[in-house]
Amino acid sequence: MRLLEELDYKLYDYLSSIDRVKPDTNASSHVVIIDVDEKSLNEFGVWPWSRLIDAGLLAKVNAHTPAVIAFNFLFTQADAYGAKTIQDFYQKTFHQTMDISGIDKNLQDSDKVFANYIKETNAYLPVYILNNKEMISNYPIYHENKQREFGFMNIYSDSDGILRRAKLFDDVNNAYIPAFSLDILSSFDKNSTKRSQKMDILGYK
Repeated sequence: MRLLEELDYKLYDYLSSIDRVKPDTNASSHVVIIDVDEKSLNEFGVWPWSRLIDAGLLAKVNAHTPAVIAFNFLFTQADAYGAKTIQDFYQKTFHQTMDISGIDKNLQDSDKVFANYIKETNAYLPVYILNNKEMISNYPIYHENKQREFGFMNIYSDSDGILRRAKLFDDVNNAYIPAFSLDILSSFDKNSTKRSQKMDILGYK
């Protein structure tokens, strides 16, 4: 079986090499990738950032009325920098009440702010499928609207460690879950762009 598998890989690699289409460098793209790079980390600090920064980024992107916005990473925990999170930490750990009244009421719960921004835009979040077929999801407040968080972000390589193909569906507890990229394409509708008038909490309009 191992020999047949290796032969299959070699044949696939060979056919792919002779049938490879050269990319058109003059072709335009409607896809824009916003990367978390070294410059960003130097400016905003280590990852993950405050959800208020994420919300501000989402608001700026949404101002250009994209058809869809996809976050290719998970937000599995509460915002460690959020005023409410820090207040809860001191209350639970030291039984101390931290006064956050000096912070704008609309900014105290940064997770709620980010969740509202997701709700008001065409933003989508992925899930991650573990080897035991359990799914890692995002922090509960971010996926109250289930259809906005469904596709898996996993990348599967073959047994020799080489990535040859993209898996479009995965079986999780007898339910077929689409890849995040496929989920985004299926939700794409150029006529459904949103630009919320409520997204001015952080000063981005």
